[in-house]
Amino acid sequence: MRLMAGSRSQEWTRWVLLVGVCLMGLGSSSAQDGGPYDGDALFYVKAGDKAGVSIATDQQMDFGQVADHDGSVILGLADVITSDPALIHYGGSPYSGICTITGDPNTAVDITINAIAGNGLSLSNFHSSEGAIPLVAATLDGLGELVLTIGATLTIDSAQANIGPNQTVSYTITTTYN
Repeated sequence: MRLMAGSRSQEWTRWVLLVGVCLMGLGSSSAQDGGPYDGDALFYVKAGDKAGVSIATDQQMDFGQVADHDGSVILGLADVITSDPALIHYGGSPYSGICTITGDPNTAVDITINAIAGNGLSLSNFHSSEGAIPLVAATLDGLGELVLTIGATLTIDSAQANIGPNQTVSYTITTTYN
């Protein structure tokens, strides 16, 4: 079974929301790799006199194959599981999430990520190539871009989780000008 977070939502205010996707399999013995995901910018929002801010999903988070047992795994920033104390990860190809935030060149943005737990699966302890989430005053480069690699902790409650491929859990990335 693979874990995927899949719903998308939209908010037309001074901030931008992106519902990310995590992929994982629970309790399945067959590997079913989703591979990197190429996505489009979901939102472009005008914020006062600044350029609009957009977030594009370059690669969805994927935890690979995990057993349907209680436990947690940590997905690092280099497409690997970095911690698995309950020994629940047993295959598949993990992928760290990658997104590109675009806005005014050389400006600072604040970035938060919130997860929506469900189906016995939850995400927490998000971390990025820029540091621990939430990020305060992360700077967009001279072209107005910031590419973030994202990892997180996935926790499984086997009493509530469904067995099978393509399980989903959602997370929301919010960014605002600092």
